[in-house]
Amino acid sequence: MLGPLLQGRVAMVTGAAAEQGIGCAIATLFAAHGAAVAVVDIDADRAADIARRLGTAHAGYGGDITRAADCERLASQVRDELGPPQVLVNNAGIAARRAFLDIDPAEFERMLQVNVQGSFLMTRAVLPLMLEQGRGNLVFISSTAGQRGGGVFGSSHYVASKAGMTGFAQAIAREFAPRGIRSNVVTPNLIKTDSVREMTPEQRSAIEKGVPLQRSGTIWDVAGAALFLASDLSSYVTGATVDVNGGFHIR
Repeated sequence: MLGPLLQGRVAMVTGAAAEQGIGCAIATLFAAHGAAVAVVDIDADRAADIARRLGTAHAGYGGDITRAADCERLASQVRDELGPPQVLVNNAGIAARRAFLDIDPAEFERMLQVNVQGSFLMTRAVLPLMLEQGRGNLVFISSTAGQRGGGVFGSSHYVASKAGMTGFAQAIAREFAPRGIRSNVVTPNLIKTDSVREMTPEQRSAIEKGVPLQRSGTIWDVAGAALFLASDLSSYVTGATVDVNGGFHIR
C-alpha cells in the first residue's frame, strides 16, 4: 500500500494564496502527502495564512516572481528555513480575455513577464539548489489554450505566454535530465476557480457542452496531476504534458 508520496521533501508552490485557486489546492495536497510546503505569493499575508492552516511544518513567503532579486531571496529563505527544495511548482500567473487588436504592447509584455519570465526567474533561482542535491522536480501549470491557440481564456497574449511556458519546461527537461532534474507540464482547461465562477451559468454551460466528460474540472483534478509529476510515481517521466481537460483537447 502506498504511503505519503512526498514524505520528507520540501516543495515550493507559487501563486498559492488564493483559497479557491489551483496553487492552494496543490499546496494542500502536497502537505497531506508529507511535504514541507513553501506557500509563495505576491500577497505575503495571505501566503502566511494559508501556510498556518496547513500546519507548523509549512511556511508562507511573499515575493514578486517577475523580480530576479525576489526569486533569489525566496529560494534562499526556503532553503534556510525549511531545507533545500526538491520540488518547484510554477503556478503563479495571470489571464485575460481580449481581442488581439485591443491588446496594447504594454499588456502583451506584462502577460509574458508574469507567465513566462516569472517561471524562468523562479526556476533559475531554485534549480541550483536542486542540482546540489542531484535531484529535483519542476512542475509548470500551463493551459490548454497554449496547445490549441485558444480556450476559455483564449486571448493571443495569454496563448503565447502559455505556449512559451510549455516550451521552456520542455527545454529544461532535455538539458537537465542527465543531472537528475525532471520537468513536466500540466495543461488544464475549464477549472472551477474564481475567474470561472464569474462566468454566467449560460457561458459555462456552453463551454461544458464541448467537453466530452460534460463538466468543468476542479482545482483538485489539477492538484492530483501535479502530485503525480512531483512524486516518484512519475520517476521515468520528463518533458511530458499532462492534459487535465476532460477530453476537450485530445492529441
